[in-house]
Amino acid sequence: SLALAAPVQAALTLKPVTVKLAAGASTTVQISGAAGEVQAESKNTAVATVSLSNVTTSSATLTVKGVAPGSATVYVRDARTSNLSLPVTVTTSMTVSPTSLR
Repeated sequence: SLALAAPVQAALTLKPVTVKLAAGASTTVQISGAAGEVQAESKNTAVATVSLSNVTTSSATLTVKGVAPGSATVYVRDARTSNLSLPVTVTTSMTVSPTSLR
């Protein structure tokens, strides 16, 4: 049947759909179902910055880096989707002593 052969209209998907991280830390968000070039932009770069890697015509890896405590919205877009918002919450970084990392 033709229904099985039509996964072309997959929607732009973010995984996870929200991000919470500490200032100074970074985390990745998988972008899939993209159509054409993927772009990402943080609306509050004083709180969080973003960068893209592993970009293909249908997916990409978004790295979110916490800059300072607060909240920011990251907008992800492709050729078909204008702005998919990713809420980012940055918390105060906890001081970790090297001994507790073992």
